[in-house]
Amino acid sequence: VIPTDITAIGANAFKGNKVLTSVTMPNVTTIGYRAFYNNTALTSVIMPNVTTIESLAFENDTVPANSALKSVIMPNVTTIGLGAFRGSRVLTSVNIPNVNTIGDTAFNGNSALKSINMPLVTTIGTFAFHNAIALESINVPVVTKIADWAFAGNTSLTSVNMLNVRTIGDNAFRDNTALTSVNMLNVRTIGDNAFRGNTALTSVTMPNVKNVGIGAFMNDGQLTSVNMLNVETISQDAFARCALTSVNMPKVINIGNWAFAYNYNLESVIMTNVKSISGNSPFHACPLTSVTMADQALCQQRFTTSICKSP
Repeated sequence: VIPTDITAIGANAFKGNKVLTSVTMPNVTTIGYRAFYNNTALTSVIMPNVTTIESLAFENDTVPANSALKSVIMPNVTTIGLGAFRGSRVLTSVNIPNVNTIGDTAFNGNSALKSINMPLVTTIGTFAFHNAIALESINVPVVTKIADWAFAGNTSLTSVNMLNVRTIGDNAFRDNTALTSVNMLNVRTIGDNAFRGNTALTSVTMPNVKNVGIGAFMNDGQLTSVNMLNVETISQDAFARCALTSVNMPKVINIGNWAFAYNYNLESVIMTNVKSISGNSPFHACPLTSVTMADQALCQQRFTTSICKSP
């Protein structure tokens, strides 16, 4: 137990300690850089009044992996720094009801982490939960941006609540092979490869998205349904190798090369306002029977005349 007159744990204070098994810090409010770095025997931490955990404070990067931290109580923490709990491979749950900021790689590689409660978080850094392979659900109702690679490689993730998210970064949910549906009511921009390799994903609702990045849904081989009524730009490879049967994108203006390539069941496309179709093969290997475009000259230039239809 840390004495009650101690309010801060300095940088490197317990760095490399191999015998400490538990620590209670009743009045500590700040934990410094690498304060408990590579504490290989530490299993339990109680810090009821801590508000700030600085970078790498509890990181474990021992080789081979030797992390023992199973329980962390930190109800009042508001800021978790870069890599603070990186490599905590046996930590199964985290309750941080007052956290606002989670730094880059904060919980990266927490392979046993199944649940996390962070209802007030506003900022989630890059790679924050990357390869948290046991994490089953995410509830981030206040967050407006999901950073690059934030939840990539979460192969057990089945549910995502991101009601107020406006921007999804590059590779943010890449290779989440258990995710079956995504509801992005307020998202405006989806980054490159954001949902690439989500092999169980069957439906996507994104009524307000305007820009879909390169390879955003590429290789999502079970994706049959996408709502994209307000999409304006679809980048290269965005929906390549999916299972779409029809696409309605009445406001799309620009479509990148190979954007819908190898959708072997895609027969009908509505893109009333399209102005530019990049490259030679945005619909390569798609068995199109109907393409609806206002610009019939462009339609007949890019597709067989017999399948071109006016809106």
